[in-house]
Amino acid sequence: MNWIPRNRTTDIEYPAIDDATKAQWEADPMLKGKYTYKKTDEPARIVSKKAQAPKKPVGVPDPPTETPETYEQ
Repeated sequence: MNWIPRNRTTDIEYPAIDDATKAQWEADPMLKGKYTYKKTDEPARIVSKKAQAPKKPVGVPDPPTETPETYEQ
């Protein structure tokens, strides 16, 4: 069975998760009680590690990259 988690504080719904993920979230002391769950027939979506990685803040420039071509000769 799959579940749609909804954040109790913000009322934001997230993509469907499976029973195993729901059990992990409920066992985690930081997440326990933070979400309500609604049964769904939607397939669970697995979020890749790349999608979970924090994004660069807006307005922060990329660090300079030095390559041999950038050095003055």
